Amino acid sequence: HISLPARWFSSSSSQKRTDPKHQLIGDIAVLSPEADTSGASELLKQSRIRVVAQKTSGCSGALRLQQFRWLAGEDRLHTKHNEQGVKLKLDLTKCFFNPKLQTERQRLCGLVEPDERILVLYSGAGVWPIIFAAKTSCKEVVGIELNSEAHEIALENARLNKVESKLKLINGDASKINELDLGRFDRIVAPRPKGDDVPDDAATLAALQNYLKPHGFLHLYGFGHMPPGVCTNIKELKDPGEDMERLLSLAIGDDAAYEFRTALRCPRAPIGRSNSGKGLFRIGVDLQLR
Repeated sequence: HISLPARWFSSSSSQKRTDPKHQLIGDIAVLSPEADTSGASELLKQSRIRVVAQKTSGCSGALRLQQFRWLAGEDRLHTKHNEQGVKLKLDLTKCFFNPKLQTERQRLCGLVEPDERILVLYSGAGVWPIIFAAKTSCKEVVGIELNSEAHEIALENARLNKVESKLKLINGDASKINELDLGRFDRIVAPRPKGDDVPDDAATLAALQNYLKPHGFLHLYGFGHMPPGVCTNIKELKDPGEDMERLLSLAIGDDAAYEFRTALRCPRAPIGRSNSGKGLFRIGVDLQLR
């Protein structure tokens, strides 16, 4: 199993060749969409790389899947990844996974108190729920994932890490959470992916207050603009973008259900550019139920 930092890699400037910009997921080097693929096979000279692929699209559709194309090496897009000592089987064609969120997952693990119940929406291959179960003293983690293939991978990962006793993984639609008898949680995590045709989740997010215990925490992830560092004053988030404004509206006004706690870029580097030309960031927002 290979444990790797969540960042794009390029070869050292001391090397004569220039390897394409890439990210490592297990033993797969994933080139960014804009990368030059002419040197893809050169990456196979690195001992930790067995496959080279390129991401060709962001998340799309109800199952929130990305698209990849194989470039070189072994003819597969599945791998074994290691994060914080947690073993993860992944298939890039069947589940969304972003290793750049490793630092954010570590941050949230540090916030979890003993015996918490945690709900994870869009739980995919089980990465967030399994890391919570393995790395914190929580009582139970419930994950909801619509994609049946990703759900099956999550079940396998739970068995692989021997955390089934703390996990309840549901193959279902998070937008129909009201149909599930889940009780209330101390903490809800919603790692929303970005995509032009990813279904609108406004109604789902608005309903989550009904599933939090008093003063429980809601961790949302949106896309927009904010200055570097940790923001603890919602008024400092000026012109954050439409998606972020929608999330922040949950904590604006005297009758708002939540208190704003913090916001931060995760990761710190931009993931692209908005239509206005500004750097576009994935932003984590911590809210607390009033």
